[in-house]
Amino acid sequence: MAGRACRRYSPRYLCLQCGGHQCRGFHPRLCYRCCGAGAAHGRRACRFSGVFLCSAQGEYLQGCLCGGYFFRRFSGCIRRGVARCCPTFCCRLRAVKTASLCLRSAWLNVALGGVLGVLSGCRVFDERADVRVDRTGKEYLDAQVACAKEELRARPLRALMCAIALKRNAPAHQKVAQLYAQALARVKEAFRYSVEKQKWSEALVFFRSLSALRIPLKDWTERSLHRAQIEQWKKEGAHVLVAAQEKRAGTSAARSPAAMIKGTVTILVDRGIRVEHGRGFADRVIGSGFFIDKRGYIVTNYHVIRSEVDPAYEGYSRAYIKLPSDNTVKVPVRVVGWDALADLALLKTEITPEVVFGLGSSKNLDVGSKIYAIGSPAGLERTLTSGIVSAKKRKLLSVGGGVLQIDASINRGNSGGPVIDEEGCVQAVAFAGVEQHAGLNFAIPVELLKQVLPSLYRGGLVTHPWLGAFGETHRVWKNAGVGGVLSSYVIPGSPLSYAGIPEGAIITTVNDASVSCVADLQAELEKYVPETIVRLAGYRLRDKSKLHDLAAYEQDEWYCQLGVRPEHPARILYKYDLSYRAFLPLFGMRLARTGTRNTYRVESLVPGNFADEHGFSTYDVIEIQNIYMIEASEAIVADVYAKRRKAGYIDTFMRLVAALDNPSFF
Repeated sequence: MAGRACRRYSPRYLCLQCGGHQCRGFHPRLCYRCCGAGAAHGRRACRFSGVFLCSAQGEYLQGCLCGGYFFRRFSGCIRRGVARCCPTFCCRLRAVKTASLCLRSAWLNVALGGVLGVLSGCRVFDERADVRVDRTGKEYLDAQVACAKEELRARPLRALMCAIALKRNAPAHQKVAQLYAQALARVKEAFRYSVEKQKWSEALVFFRSLSALRIPLKDWTERSLHRAQIEQWKKEGAHVLVAAQEKRAGTSAARSPAAMIKGTVTILVDRGIRVEHGRGFADRVIGSGFFIDKRGYIVTNYHVIRSEVDPAYEGYSRAYIKLPSDNTVKVPVRVVGWDALADLALLKTEITPEVVFGLGSSKNLDVGSKIYAIGSPAGLERTLTSGIVSAKKRKLLSVGGGVLQIDASINRGNSGGPVIDEEGCVQAVAFAGVEQHAGLNFAIPVELLKQVLPSLYRGGLVTHPWLGAFGETHRVWKNAGVGGVLSSYVIPGSPLSYAGIPEGAIITTVNDASVSCVADLQAELEKYVPETIVRLAGYRLRDKSKLHDLAAYEQDEWYCQLGVRPEHPARILYKYDLSYRAFLPLFGMRLARTGTRNTYRVESLVPGNFADEHGFSTYDVIEIQNIYMIEASEAIVADVYAKRRKAGYIDTFMRLVAALDNPSFF
């Protein structure tokens, strides 16, 4: 697929995604703004120039100082056309011209690069380029303004965010100022339209974005929008949403745990026949659920009904429920909404339930509080078990403030069942148990359920916001009364990267709300939905040689449009930035080059992360042999030879394993 040629800027091409102009070189391509979104075309985009590599596999390593990148198999630099070009000879390489940089001419590049490498004796692997796009040039600004104007009608907040970013880089540019005024007017118009159509959730997004920019709207406040939304829910009969929004207990009267069994159901997902070793077996998934609405809405776990909505699943799937009053009848249900990250789903049936559960508050629970779990372990309906809360805020999910650890018996079939208190109010949703360890079970707090419930009622996939970075709690300045989140690694093409927030910045507030740790930052971001513009404040590093000195930082403020958090953030690293830098978010170790190919020195460790827990320390030396992904286990594996100080610098082969998701991504 080739980009359309532009007559005015020939031989440049138009971006396939937004129509903007692109630099000379390869096609298909994306412009600077759309850089990194090329996975849909089966190729991978250059982080700096925004163009695609013309290699067969489309993979790249970090490039030379001239701004190019190396092919993984053939080491030709895509910008200069030579192999692993030496920084010392970059000025001389400008005279080197090649008619084609594709793999057909790679043998010439390798030969020329080998000669230069012998003459110069420089490093030949993973040399990172410090070249950045000139975001103040007239041609770049004009192209970005043209792209933003095309999105004014359909995505006004995106156009406004583009204008803010351009205004930060070129405040005196006339077209940028005009774009900012047009985008601002369009967002206000979209807000008034949403209010007129009573689309209160959309109106709230526009209102919060304008509030972050300190632009007031007459006759409306965030509280008045919430009241209007509550009145609409009351008219629709969604009393559970009203109770959750008003932060009060559910609508059902207090009952004993035994009486609440009538409000639970057994969920059966028929997935047809599974063939193993030439024999067919019935493929069934058994779970639990409970009614929260008299209109027939049921809450359960996402992993129970995953085959109903997962586009990767290609087999047969049909979901049913069994009522506790008659377990011989299977009643069809449909999936209304689902949240893969929170492991929650909302189902709908046409049956009017006899008992409806009210939602309590896990904040009233403490370690040692009495709880009861209702479900269908191994398909045994109407099973009630009891226990206590063993611990709180266990980080098993990438969203929310942590899950509850309970000792009430949870087995296969309990997933999705309610965990209630002695008054019959739901305090959590059972979702996991460890078969090898009796009494070690986990449940999702009801606060997370109430938070995502409005999105589940709206239907479809529930998305969560994120900034696109890996961070850690900054503890160095605690004595000075300054705390925040250190953005240790910024994912290429993420909202944080687009907003111009550099690595090493410390985020202290989100829309004037203070954050002191990663969990606080995630909880604050969860109050918003993707595409909302937020105002971040903190400190920017001026002198990299004084990382722990407060005087080396300066206060700054940024505007950022929240993106959609992927289910597996580490997959983006594997596709677009698989280098020694990725070891920080994957394994919790910051690496530095040693001068030997594939060999690095550990500069620092993230406390409590993989490397810290497995005996690594600063100044350890590792040699990277291979990095690959295991799709079935949803993990990234790195084979390394490590010389650890704690092991007497004995050369040891180690296999490092990292999950594709991590609670430290935000």
